[in-house]
Amino acid sequence: MRTAALAGLVAATLVLGGCGADRAAPRDSARPSRSASPSPSPSPSATGPTLPPAADGSDIAACYDGDCEVRVRAPLKIPVSPSTGIATLTVTSITAEGVNVSGVLTDGTNLEITVYADPGGLATGTVNTVQISALGVVDGEAVLHLSHT
Repeated sequence: MRTAALAGLVAATLVLGGCGADRAAPRDSARPSRSASPSPSPSPSATGPTLPPAADGSDIAACYDGDCEVRVRAPLKIPVSPSTGIATLTVTSITAEGVNVSGVLTDGTNLEITVYADPGGLATGTVNTVQISALGVVDGEAVLHLSHT
């Protein structure tokens, strides 16, 4: 009798288990399954101005002839040929307002200029025959362009 009762209990469990499965929504095998992969998130947007690329990168030696475009941080001595009329040229500081440059001309005259630029803006100053432009100033870095006038 125990065996018959146990068999009835197992049969009842299987039937009830089957009933629960019958209540579930039928699956349509013809529908493609949707993956739960996340959709691509948008790339983060840059906040604030950025510096333009510098043609000569950070190679300040390219400035020796008085014609270059470099990314700089202060303090930094920029090598220039005496033929430019400038004996020494140094970026002394970079602020949010611009690039401070000091130096000595070949005749011994001291020079100090500030090439002002709003963040991401353009500013220009001239020393003898060399024009110094700040193509951008952001977070203590600047892109300077030196060229002959």
